[in-house]
Amino acid sequence: MGKAKYYFNDIGFTTKKEITEYIRSIVNKYKNGESLGTHDFNFMLEVLKEHPKADIKIGCGVKDLVINETVNQYYKKTRFFIIIRNDDSQEDFSWVKCLGSNKNLARHNFLIACRNTVVDQIKEYRDMFKIGSMFKIENGEILPGNMVHVDHVSPLFNELVNNFIEKYNINILSCGITNNKMIKLFANRDIEIKFTEYHKKYAVLRLIRSEDNLRRKKEDKNIVIQRV
Repeated sequence: MGKAKYYFNDIGFTTKKEITEYIRSIVNKYKNGESLGTHDFNFMLEVLKEHPKADIKIGCGVKDLVINETVNQYYKKTRFFIIIRNDDSQEDFSWVKCLGSNKNLARHNFLIACRNTVVDQIKEYRDMFKIGSMFKIENGEILPGNMVHVDHVSPLFNELVNNFIEKYNINILSCGITNNKMIKLFANRDIEIKFTEYHKKYAVLRLIRSEDNLRRKKEDKNIVIQRV
């Protein structure tokens, strides 16, 4: 296998064909009605996030993924995934639509590498508001760490990444992403340094409640990473 270009969970792939073969191996591993194991669940959940209607499919959250099977009028069997949401509602999804194009996968990996590149900046900002084991958020509330998140006010994170790509004329299909100890990072050290500096200069942050940040992330997800 050559140098990995795409990553889902902790697994790297050189081509979309390799991803397809891997997902098919998951589909064929389980019996009808059987839930995915932890590793396969985490992998397919990350794949699901790339579905064109991911927000609708995921809904209130996914607690289980199950394999099922249907037979068409010509007696051809088709196996597929069923989403079990946190409220016990169910819906199937097409993993083929999740893969879409090489362009979509490149956007996915580039965005995650950007987030991982500035983890230390985010932590440093969060710790500025630490009071003992608690945190003081924007509206003055004092909350435990598991109830607070650092939010990008303006621009939203995806918008910031788009602006960065535009400024430096980056081709996200060829910039190179590595998977270091299951963490996506830029193979190109120059891009990593530039984005670290760019984020530090232009990101406007605030500390808010976790549930408020999740609502903001839905807005952010609608901003597509543009340049290829």
